[in-house]
Amino acid sequence: MAGTSPQVYGDGKQTRCFCDVRDAVKAIISLSDNGSAIGDVYNIGSETEISIHQLAKLVNKVLGGPTYDAELIPYEQAYNPGFEDMLKRQPDTSKIRNLTGWEPEITLEDTIADIANDLGHNFLKGLNIEGNTCCWCETKFCQNSTGNCCIK
Repeated sequence: MAGTSPQVYGDGKQTRCFCDVRDAVKAIISLSDNGSAIGDVYNIGSETEISIHQLAKLVNKVLGGPTYDAELIPYEQAYNPGFEDMLKRQPDTSKIRNLTGWEPEITLEDTIADIANDLGHNFLKGLNIEGNTCCWCETKFCQNSTGNCCIK
């Protein structure tokens, strides 16, 4: 996203709920540990809605770059004729919550930060610049046997 506006399809008002995969794995484990869950269907996800336009702003905020207005791209330019988007998608997770007590713990903001950090480290690690300072965490690079690209 460096130096570019995020692209948002439609008007950006459509809402979605995002769940960190680490939370989803915990949900699956909680179900597999509970015999009462066998043979039933459960929604796993976050019930916290965010508009796609707000998501673009959140990503920009977390990355700490300059603010760019989202570039709105009409559906007609991105999809085949007749495409219709759902304005709202929100899972009902009450069933898994009532059975296991599971609820997502990791915020969307933290998920975005973790992804950006991981992508940044892996990209910079690939440049083979051991000894230079990491622009993500301001530590020295060290390509050690654990695969970590920097040390604190």
